[in-house]
Amino acid sequence: MHTYLKSHGSNNYLIGLLIIITMGLLYNIHLVYLLIVCLIHGCCLIHVYKTENQKNHLIHYGTAIVNHQGKMTTINERGKEILFADSSESMDDWEFIDEYGLPIAQEERPSKVTLRNKQPMQNQMIGLKHKSSGQEKWLLVHTNPILSKKSHLDEVVIVFTEVSFLLQYRNEMQNRNNQLKHLSLTDGLTGIPNRRYFEEYLYDIWEDMRKQKKPMALIMLDIDYFKKFNDTYGHIEGDICLKKIAKVLEETVHDSGKVFRYGGEEFAVILPNADEHTSMKLAARLRQEVEKLRIPHSLSTDCAYVTVSTGAASFVPQDRENVERYVQSADNQLYEAKRNRCQAC
Repeated sequence: MHTYLKSHGSNNYLIGLLIIITMGLLYNIHLVYLLIVCLIHGCCLIHVYKTENQKNHLIHYGTAIVNHQGKMTTINERGKEILFADSSESMDDWEFIDEYGLPIAQEERPSKVTLRNKQPMQNQMIGLKHKSSGQEKWLLVHTNPILSKKSHLDEVVIVFTEVSFLLQYRNEMQNRNNQLKHLSLTDGLTGIPNRRYFEEYLYDIWEDMRKQKKPMALIMLDIDYFKKFNDTYGHIEGDICLKKIAKVLEETVHDSGKVFRYGGEEFAVILPNADEHTSMKLAARLRQEVEKLRIPHSLSTDCAYVTVSTGAASFVPQDRENVERYVQSADNQLYEAKRNRCQAC
C-alpha cells in the first residue's frame, strides 16, 4: 500500500511536471516562474502523499464517535473487529473494569469524563470484561471533544487499540517479581521465612499492636549442642534435622503466629495478641514437640535426642525505638535457659 502510494505519487508528479514545462515553453513563460510553479506542484503532491499515508495508518486503530448523551453513534470497521466478535454484540455486552479487575462507574469512563470536562484524555488503559463469557480485553484509549462554534460540546471522538498482550506481559513480570521477592524472604534450606522477613514482619506487627494497644510476644529457640550434632552425624544430617524442626514448629504454631529461621540453628516465633502466659505455654509445647521427633543425639549431655531451649518476652508495643530492646530481652531469656538447662527426657 505504501509502495503503491509512493510510486503513484511519483508518477503524478512527473506527469504534472512535464505538462507544466511543456505549457511554459509553448507560452514562453519565464524560467523562474516555471520553477516556482513546479515547486508548488511538488509540495502539493507530497502533502497528498502524507495525508494518504496517515489515513492508511489510522486504519489500524478503532475509532468511534459518542454523542453528548454518551451514546456511540459511529464506529469504524477496525473498531468493530476489536470490540465485537460478531455483529450481534454491542457495548452493553461488556463491563468496564480497571487494572485491578474492579468495575468502572459509568461516569468515570474516558468518554464521560471528556463530555463533562471538555478536555481530551490520552493513554487511558481500560479493561473490558464480557458479561457472559468472562473474556477480558484491554484497550489504550484516547478521547477528544468536538466543540461547536459556540463552544458547546457536541460529540467525543474515541481512538483506541487493543493492548491485551502488554497487560499480559506486565502481569507476567509482576508475578516474576513476586516470586523473586518471595525467594528473597524465604530460607533456602527449611522453606520458612528468613531473618529479613522476620525484621519486616516484626515492625509491621509491632505497629499494628501499638495502634490497637494489644500485647504481642516473641519466642526465640535454639537447638541444643547443634555443633556437636554436626560433628557427629555430618552436615547433611544437620540439614535434615533443621528441616524437621522447622516443619514441626510451623505445624505447632499454625495460625497463632509466624515462625522464622533467625540464623544457623536459631529460630524465632512472633505471636500477635499474645500475653506472657500464652507465650510461655506455647514455648513449652514447642520444646515438647521437638523432643517427640526423637532425632538421635548421642553427645547431648541432657538427653539422647535433639532438644531446643526457648526464651520468651511479651509486651505491649510503645515507641518503635524499643523493638530491638524487646528482641534482646527474648534473646537473653533464651541464653539464660541454655545455661540453666536441666531437662529430663
